[in-house]
Amino acid sequence: MNILFPTDFSKNSQVALQYAIDLIKNQAGKITLAHIYTVPMMEGVGMGSLDNFSGGPGDRLQSRVTQDIRKESIDNLNLMATKYDLDDSQYTFIAKEGVVTDEIDKMLKETKFDLVVLAFRNEHSQKGIFFGGLANDLITTCKCPVIAAPPKAEFVDFKRIMYATDLAHDEHGALTWLVNLAKPHNATIRFIHVGQYEDEKAAMAQELCNSLDYDDIEFQVVERTNIAKTLLDSANKENAEIFSMTTHTLTLFQKIFHDSFSEEVLNNINIPFIGFSDISNNSLDEDF
Repeated sequence: MNILFPTDFSKNSQVALQYAIDLIKNQAGKITLAHIYTVPMMEGVGMGSLDNFSGGPGDRLQSRVTQDIRKESIDNLNLMATKYDLDDSQYTFIAKEGVVTDEIDKMLKETKFDLVVLAFRNEHSQKGIFFGGLANDLITTCKCPVIAAPPKAEFVDFKRIMYATDLAHDEHGALTWLVNLAKPHNATIRFIHVGQYEDEKAAMAQELCNSLDYDDIEFQVVERTNIAKTLLDSANKENAEIFSMTTHTLTLFQKIFHDSFSEEVLNNINIPFIGFSDISNNSLDEDF
Protein backbone atom coordinates (compact mmCIF):
# COMPACT_ATOMS: atom_id res chain seq x y z
CA MET A 1 0.00 0.00 0.00
CA ASN A 2 1.44 3.34 -1.09
CA ILE A 3 0.20 6.13 1.22
CA LEU A 4 0.54 9.88 0.74
CA PHE A 5 0.65 11.75 4.05
CA PRO A 6 0.59 15.57 3.75
CA THR A 7 1.58 17.16 7.04
CA ASP A 8 1.93 20.57 8.66
CA PHE A 9 3.69 19.06 11.72
CA SER A 10 0.77 19.86 14.02
CA LYS A 11 -0.34 17.64 16.91
CA ASN A 12 -3.43 16.67 14.94
CA SER A 13 -1.23 15.64 12.05
CA GLN A 14 0.57 13.21 14.35
CA VAL A 15 -2.74 11.55 15.25
CA ALA A 16 -3.48 11.06 11.57
CA LEU A 17 -0.04 9.55 11.02
CA GLN A 18 -0.86 6.77 13.47
CA TYR A 19 -3.57 5.53 11.12
CA ALA A 20 -1.18 5.53 8.17
CA ILE A 21 1.41 3.59 10.18
CA ASP A 22 -1.20 1.08 11.31
CA LEU A 23 -2.11 0.43 7.68
CA ILE A 24 1.41 -0.09 6.39
CA LYS A 25 2.17 -2.45 9.26
CA ASN A 26 -0.94 -4.51 8.61
CA GLN A 27 -0.82 -4.37 4.83
CA ALA A 28 2.92 -3.99 4.09
CA GLY A 29 3.32 -0.58 2.50
CA LYS A 30 5.20 2.69 2.40
CA ILE A 31 4.35 6.24 3.50
CA THR A 32 5.37 9.34 1.60
CA LEU A 33 5.61 12.14 4.18
CA ALA A 34 4.97 15.42 2.34
CA HIS A 35 5.34 18.98 3.57
CA ILE A 36 4.54 21.98 1.38
CA TYR A 37 6.08 25.20 2.60
CA THR A 38 6.03 28.86 1.60
CA VAL A 39 9.03 31.16 1.56
CA PRO A 40 8.43 34.80 2.53
CA MET A 41 9.81 37.40 0.12
CA MET A 42 12.54 39.28 1.89
CA GLU A 43 12.31 43.05 1.76
CA GLY A 44 15.54 45.00 1.47
CA VAL A 45 15.11 46.89 4.72
CA GLY A 46 18.30 48.82 5.35
CA MET A 47 19.82 47.48 2.16
CA GLY A 48 18.96 50.33 -0.16
CA SER A 49 18.28 49.03 -3.63
CA LEU A 50 20.87 46.26 -3.54
CA ASP A 51 18.15 43.59 -3.49
CA ASN A 52 17.01 44.74 -6.93
CA PHE A 53 20.23 43.51 -8.53
CA SER A 54 20.36 39.92 -9.67
CA GLY A 55 22.96 38.03 -7.70
CA GLY A 56 23.27 40.85 -5.15
CA PRO A 57 22.86 40.74 -1.35
CA GLY A 58 19.06 40.63 -1.64
CA ASP A 59 19.13 37.56 -3.87
CA ARG A 60 21.67 35.86 -1.65
CA LEU A 61 19.56 36.52 1.45
CA GLN A 62 16.44 35.20 -0.29
CA SER A 63 18.31 32.08 -1.39
CA ARG A 64 19.60 31.49 2.13
CA VAL A 65 16.13 31.81 3.63
CA THR A 66 14.77 29.34 1.06
CA GLN A 67 17.53 26.85 1.82
CA ASP A 68 17.00 27.19 5.57
CA ILE A 69 13.23 26.59 5.31
CA ARG A 70 13.73 23.58 3.06
CA LYS A 71 16.34 22.10 5.43
CA GLU A 72 14.06 22.67 8.42
CA SER A 73 11.20 20.94 6.58
CA ILE A 74 13.36 17.92 5.70
CA ASP A 75 14.70 17.71 9.25
CA ASN A 76 11.15 17.77 10.66
CA LEU A 77 10.00 15.05 8.25
CA ASN A 78 12.89 12.78 9.22
CA LEU A 79 12.31 13.58 12.90
CA MET A 80 8.68 12.57 12.51
CA ALA A 81 9.71 9.27 10.92
CA THR A 82 12.23 8.62 13.71
CA LYS A 83 9.69 9.42 16.42
CA TYR A 84 7.34 6.76 15.05
CA ASP A 85 10.08 4.18 14.41
CA LEU A 86 9.72 4.17 10.64
CA ASP A 87 12.71 2.61 8.93
CA ASP A 88 14.01 3.54 5.48
CA SER A 89 11.93 0.83 3.81
CA GLN A 90 8.72 2.20 5.30
CA TYR A 91 8.88 5.86 4.32
CA THR A 92 10.16 8.47 1.93
CA PHE A 93 9.65 12.21 2.04
CA ILE A 94 8.88 15.20 -0.15
CA ALA A 95 9.56 18.81 0.89
CA LYS A 96 8.43 21.36 -1.69
CA GLU A 97 7.80 25.06 -1.92
CA GLY A 98 4.42 26.05 -3.30
CA VAL A 99 0.67 26.18 -2.77
CA VAL A 100 -0.52 23.17 -0.76
CA THR A 101 -3.51 22.23 -2.91
CA ASP A 102 -1.57 22.62 -6.17
CA GLU A 103 1.43 20.59 -5.04
CA ILE A 104 -0.67 17.77 -3.55
CA ASP A 105 -2.63 17.61 -6.81
CA LYS A 106 0.63 17.29 -8.75
CA MET A 107 1.85 14.48 -6.49
CA LEU A 108 -1.36 12.53 -6.98
CA LYS A 109 -1.08 12.92 -10.74
CA GLU A 110 2.59 11.99 -10.92
CA THR A 111 2.53 8.99 -8.55
CA LYS A 112 -0.03 6.24 -8.02
CA PHE A 113 -1.06 6.35 -4.38
CA ASP A 114 -3.47 3.84 -2.87
CA LEU A 115 -4.55 6.13 -0.03
CA VAL A 116 -4.22 9.68 1.28
CA VAL A 117 -4.13 10.22 5.05
CA LEU A 118 -4.14 13.73 6.50
CA ALA A 119 -5.17 15.90 9.42
CA PHE A 120 -8.53 17.57 9.04
CA ARG A 121 -9.82 20.89 10.38
CA ASN A 122 -6.61 21.74 12.22
CA GLU A 123 -7.86 24.16 14.86
CA HIS A 124 -4.35 25.02 16.08
CA SER A 125 -2.83 26.06 12.76
CA GLN A 126 -2.79 29.75 11.92
CA LYS A 127 -2.15 28.90 8.31
CA GLY A 128 -5.43 27.04 8.01
CA ILE A 129 -4.10 24.98 5.11
CA PHE A 130 -5.88 21.85 6.25
CA PHE A 131 -9.02 23.56 7.54
CA GLY A 132 -11.51 21.49 5.65
CA GLY A 133 -10.56 22.81 2.23
CA LEU A 134 -7.86 20.35 1.23
CA ALA A 135 -9.49 17.35 2.89
CA ASN A 136 -12.92 18.25 1.52
CA ASP A 137 -11.54 18.64 -1.99
CA LEU A 138 -9.65 15.34 -1.87
CA ILE A 139 -12.61 13.44 -0.45
CA THR A 140 -14.74 14.47 -3.43
CA THR A 141 -12.19 14.26 -6.25
CA CYS A 142 -9.32 11.94 -5.32
CA LYS A 143 -8.81 8.75 -7.33
CA CYS A 144 -8.02 6.86 -4.14
CA PRO A 145 -9.65 6.71 -0.69
CA VAL A 146 -8.91 9.49 1.81
CA ILE A 147 -8.66 9.21 5.59
CA ALA A 148 -9.08 12.55 7.37
CA ALA A 149 -8.55 12.84 11.13
CA PRO A 150 -10.22 15.76 13.01
CA PRO A 151 -8.56 17.51 15.98
CA LYS A 152 -10.13 15.45 18.75
CA ALA A 153 -9.48 12.09 17.14
CA GLU A 154 -7.35 9.54 18.96
CA PHE A 155 -5.75 6.52 17.41
CA VAL A 156 -7.41 3.32 18.62
CA ASP A 157 -7.52 -0.33 17.64
CA PHE A 158 -10.85 0.35 15.99
CA LYS A 159 -13.66 -2.21 16.25
CA ARG A 160 -16.66 -0.42 14.70
CA ILE A 161 -16.77 1.28 11.29
CA MET A 162 -19.90 3.11 10.17
CA TYR A 163 -20.57 3.38 6.44
CA ALA A 164 -23.37 5.73 5.30
CA THR A 165 -25.13 4.94 2.04
CA ASP A 166 -27.87 6.44 -0.12
CA LEU A 167 -28.73 3.01 -1.59
CA ALA A 168 -28.69 4.55 -5.05
CA HIS A 169 -25.24 3.62 -6.32
CA ASP A 170 -22.94 0.65 -6.71
CA GLU A 171 -20.69 0.87 -3.64
CA HIS A 172 -19.09 -2.56 -3.84
CA GLY A 173 -15.62 -1.08 -4.35
CA ALA A 174 -15.75 1.06 -1.22
CA LEU A 175 -17.17 -1.71 0.94
CA THR A 176 -14.61 -4.21 -0.32
CA TRP A 177 -11.87 -1.74 0.62
CA LEU A 178 -13.40 -1.31 4.08
CA VAL A 179 -13.55 -5.09 4.53
CA ASN A 180 -9.81 -5.28 3.93
CA LEU A 181 -9.32 -2.48 6.44
CA ALA A 182 -11.57 -4.16 9.02
CA LYS A 183 -10.17 -7.71 8.83
CA PRO A 184 -6.88 -7.19 10.74
CA HIS A 185 -8.85 -5.47 13.52
CA ASN A 186 -11.82 -7.87 13.52
CA ALA A 187 -13.96 -4.76 13.26
CA THR A 188 -17.71 -4.61 12.62
CA ILE A 189 -18.93 -2.61 9.62
CA ARG A 190 -22.29 -0.91 10.18
CA PHE A 191 -23.94 -0.23 6.80
CA ILE A 192 -26.51 2.54 7.47
CA HIS A 193 -29.11 4.33 5.35
CA VAL A 194 -31.05 7.35 6.59
CA GLY A 195 -34.38 7.76 4.83
CA GLN A 196 -37.58 5.97 3.98
CA TYR A 197 -37.47 2.19 4.24
CA GLU A 198 -38.03 0.45 0.91
CA ASP A 199 -38.06 -3.34 0.62
CA GLU A 200 -36.35 -3.30 -2.77
CA LYS A 201 -33.44 -1.12 -1.64
CA ALA A 202 -33.09 -2.97 1.65
CA ALA A 203 -32.89 -6.26 -0.26
CA MET A 204 -30.26 -4.76 -2.56
CA ALA A 205 -28.18 -3.62 0.42
CA GLN A 206 -28.47 -7.01 2.08
CA GLU A 207 -27.41 -8.72 -1.14
CA LEU A 208 -24.39 -6.44 -1.35
CA CYS A 209 -23.40 -7.27 2.22
CA ASN A 210 -23.78 -10.97 1.53
CA SER A 211 -21.53 -10.71 -1.53
CA LEU A 212 -18.58 -9.47 0.51
CA ASP A 213 -15.98 -11.83 1.91
CA TYR A 214 -16.70 -10.83 5.49
CA ASP A 215 -19.30 -11.91 8.02
CA ASP A 216 -19.20 -9.05 10.50
CA ILE A 217 -21.36 -6.58 8.54
CA GLU A 218 -24.64 -5.16 9.79
CA PHE A 219 -27.25 -3.27 7.77
CA GLN A 220 -29.68 -0.71 9.19
CA VAL A 221 -32.26 1.73 7.84
CA VAL A 222 -33.08 4.74 10.03
CA GLU A 223 -36.25 6.58 9.03
CA ARG A 224 -35.39 10.20 9.78
CA THR A 225 -35.31 13.45 7.80
CA ASN A 226 -32.32 15.19 9.38
CA ILE A 227 -29.61 13.12 7.73
CA ALA A 228 -26.55 14.84 9.19
CA LYS A 229 -27.77 14.84 12.79
CA THR A 230 -28.99 11.24 12.53
CA LEU A 231 -25.63 10.01 11.23
CA LEU A 232 -23.70 11.90 13.91
CA ASP A 233 -26.03 10.62 16.63
CA SER A 234 -25.80 7.06 15.32
CA ALA A 235 -22.00 7.21 15.23
CA ASN A 236 -21.96 8.39 18.85
CA LYS A 237 -24.57 5.90 20.02
CA GLU A 238 -22.84 2.97 18.37
CA ASN A 239 -19.40 4.12 19.56
CA ALA A 240 -18.13 4.04 16.01
CA GLU A 241 -14.41 4.71 15.73
CA ILE A 242 -14.42 5.45 12.00
CA PHE A 243 -17.09 7.11 9.84
CA SER A 244 -17.11 6.43 6.11
CA MET A 245 -19.09 7.16 2.98
CA THR A 246 -18.85 7.55 -0.77
CA THR A 247 -19.21 11.20 -1.74
CA HIS A 248 -21.74 10.95 -4.54
CA THR A 249 -21.94 14.39 -6.08
CA LEU A 250 -25.70 14.69 -6.39
CA THR A 251 -27.06 12.57 -3.59
CA LEU A 252 -26.02 11.88 -0.01
CA PHE A 253 -22.89 14.00 -0.18
CA GLN A 254 -24.81 17.09 -1.28
CA LYS A 255 -27.41 16.60 1.41
CA ILE A 256 -24.75 16.39 4.10
CA PHE A 257 -22.10 18.81 2.97
CA HIS A 258 -23.97 21.70 1.38
CA ASP A 259 -24.84 24.81 3.37
CA SER A 260 -26.85 23.92 6.48
CA PHE A 261 -25.38 20.43 6.85
CA SER A 262 -21.70 21.20 6.33
CA GLU A 263 -21.00 23.10 9.53
CA GLU A 264 -22.89 20.62 11.68
CA VAL A 265 -21.10 17.55 10.36
CA LEU A 266 -17.61 18.89 9.78
CA ASN A 267 -17.46 20.77 13.08
CA ASN A 268 -18.83 17.96 15.21
CA ILE A 269 -17.42 14.70 13.93
CA ASN A 270 -14.65 13.65 16.28
CA ILE A 271 -13.60 10.39 14.68
CA PRO A 272 -11.60 9.77 11.50
CA PHE A 273 -13.52 10.11 8.27
CA ILE A 274 -12.86 7.81 5.30
CA GLY A 275 -14.12 9.25 2.04
CA PHE A 276 -14.46 7.53 -1.31
CA SER A 277 -15.16 9.63 -4.38
CA ASP A 278 -17.21 8.16 -7.20
CA ILE A 279 -13.93 7.94 -9.12
CA SER A 280 -12.16 5.92 -6.44
CA ASN A 281 -15.19 3.72 -5.79
CA ASN A 282 -15.34 2.72 -9.43
CA SER A 283 -11.62 1.98 -9.69
CA LEU A 284 -10.84 0.22 -6.42
CA ASP A 285 -9.34 -3.23 -6.70
CA GLU A 286 -10.55 -5.99 -4.49
CA ASP A 287 -7.26 -5.97 -2.59
CA PHE A 288 -5.35 -3.14 -0.99
